[in-house]
Amino acid sequence: IESPALAQTCSGGWPAGQLAEQALGRLVDGKTVTCEARDKDRLGRTVAVCKADGVDLAESLVREGMAWARLGMTRGYVVQEAQAASRFLGVHNHHCEQPDIWRSKNEQFQRNEGGGSGPE
Repeated sequence: IESPALAQTCSGGWPAGQLAEQALGRLVDGKTVTCEARDKDRLGRTVAVCKADGVDLAESLVREGMAWARLGMTRGYVVQEAQAASRFLGVHNHHCEQPDIWRSKNEQFQRNEGGGSGPE
């Protein structure tokens, strides 16, 4: 998945990055988190499926509109993203740019936030 950059805001100043981080925090709070490596991305980073007490974190974030399905890596969350978009949840209700586009316009955040991808 691709989650908003931490400093990313969207239309009306909606704090997408901060809210996505809070959503992830709620999903993992007090739970056992496990990750299973699946692949490497184009930058050599490990792509993994992470779960909190058995609940897929990436799927949950996409379903809540707090992240986008990452088509280059997997098509596993495309249905959840379409459902969130049709219900105007999260990033789909605030005209948010994809994080890579946002970072290209806000270069000072490219180095400070690492890859910007959430759990996959």
